[in-house]
Amino acid sequence: MARVDAARKRQPKRKSAGCAFKNPPGDAAGRLIDQAGFKGARVGRAMISPEHANFVVNLGGATAREVWELVKRVREALNLELEWEIWGEVEP
Repeated sequence: MARVDAARKRQPKRKSAGCAFKNPPGDAAGRLIDQAGFKGARVGRAMISPEHANFVVNLGGATAREVWELVKRVREALNLELEWEIWGEVEP
Protein backbone atom coordinates (compact mmCIF):
# COMPACT_ATOMS: atom_id res chain seq x y z
CA MET A 1 0.00 0.00 0.00
CA ALA A 2 2.84 2.40 0.79
CA ARG A 3 4.25 1.82 -2.71
CA VAL A 4 0.91 2.76 -4.31
CA ASP A 5 0.64 5.90 -2.14
CA ALA A 6 4.18 6.95 -3.12
CA ALA A 7 3.36 6.52 -6.82
CA ARG A 8 0.18 8.60 -6.50
CA LYS A 9 2.13 11.47 -4.94
CA ARG A 10 4.20 11.76 -8.14
CA GLN A 11 1.11 11.87 -10.38
CA PRO A 12 -0.61 15.09 -11.42
CA LYS A 13 -3.53 16.44 -9.42
CA ARG A 14 -5.14 17.95 -12.54
CA LYS A 15 -7.44 16.10 -14.92
CA SER A 16 -5.60 13.66 -17.15
CA ALA A 17 -6.21 10.40 -18.94
CA GLY A 18 -3.33 8.67 -17.18
CA CYS A 19 0.03 7.83 -18.68
CA ALA A 20 0.14 9.03 -22.26
CA PHE A 21 2.94 6.90 -23.71
CA LYS A 22 3.95 3.28 -23.41
CA ASN A 23 7.47 2.87 -22.06
CA PRO A 24 9.98 2.05 -24.80
CA PRO A 25 12.03 -1.11 -24.25
CA GLY A 26 14.56 -0.61 -21.47
CA ASP A 27 13.52 2.93 -20.51
CA ALA A 28 10.70 5.04 -19.10
CA ALA A 29 8.78 7.45 -21.33
CA GLY A 30 8.35 9.92 -18.47
CA ARG A 31 12.08 10.00 -17.80
CA LEU A 32 12.87 10.64 -21.48
CA ILE A 33 10.28 13.42 -21.73
CA ASP A 34 11.51 15.02 -18.50
CA GLN A 35 15.14 14.78 -19.64
CA ALA A 36 14.18 16.61 -22.85
CA GLY A 37 12.81 19.49 -20.75
CA PHE A 38 9.12 19.08 -21.53
CA LYS A 39 7.65 19.19 -18.02
CA GLY A 40 5.21 22.11 -18.05
CA ALA A 41 5.27 22.50 -21.87
CA ARG A 42 1.92 23.65 -23.24
CA VAL A 43 -0.07 23.87 -26.42
CA GLY A 44 -3.23 25.82 -25.72
CA ARG A 45 -4.88 24.26 -22.66
CA ALA A 46 -2.97 20.95 -22.90
CA MET A 47 0.18 20.60 -20.82
CA ILE A 48 2.85 18.02 -20.01
CA SER A 49 2.42 17.57 -16.27
CA PRO A 50 5.06 19.30 -14.14
CA GLU A 51 4.69 16.44 -11.63
CA HIS A 52 5.14 13.49 -14.02
CA ALA A 53 6.22 13.98 -17.62
CA ASN A 54 4.29 10.98 -18.97
CA PHE A 55 0.96 12.65 -18.22
CA VAL A 56 -0.75 15.15 -20.51
CA VAL A 57 -3.11 17.22 -18.39
CA ASN A 58 -6.12 19.29 -19.37
CA LEU A 59 -5.98 22.78 -17.93
CA GLY A 60 -9.66 23.17 -18.78
CA GLY A 61 -11.08 23.11 -22.28
CA ALA A 62 -8.11 21.50 -24.04
CA THR A 63 -8.99 20.14 -27.46
CA ALA A 64 -7.84 16.84 -28.91
CA ARG A 65 -5.95 18.82 -31.53
CA GLU A 66 -4.01 20.71 -28.81
CA VAL A 67 -3.14 17.44 -27.06
CA TRP A 68 -2.05 15.87 -30.33
CA GLU A 69 0.11 18.89 -31.26
CA LEU A 70 1.84 18.64 -27.88
CA VAL A 71 2.40 14.90 -28.39
CA LYS A 72 3.87 15.57 -31.87
CA ARG A 73 6.28 18.15 -30.44
CA VAL A 74 7.49 15.71 -27.79
CA ARG A 75 8.00 12.94 -30.35
CA GLU A 76 9.87 15.24 -32.74
CA ALA A 77 12.13 16.62 -30.02
CA LEU A 78 13.00 13.13 -28.79
CA ASN A 79 13.33 11.85 -32.34
CA LEU A 80 11.60 8.75 -31.02
CA GLU A 81 8.29 7.22 -32.04
CA LEU A 82 6.83 6.87 -28.56
CA GLU A 83 3.72 4.73 -28.73
CA TRP A 84 0.62 6.72 -27.81
CA GLU A 85 -1.24 4.78 -25.15
CA ILE A 86 -4.57 6.60 -24.97
CA TRP A 87 -6.37 7.04 -28.31
CA GLY A 88 -5.82 7.28 -32.03
CA GLU A 89 -4.42 10.11 -34.06
CA VAL A 90 -6.25 13.32 -34.87
CA GLU A 91 -6.37 14.23 -38.54
CA PRO A 92 -5.13 17.76 -39.35
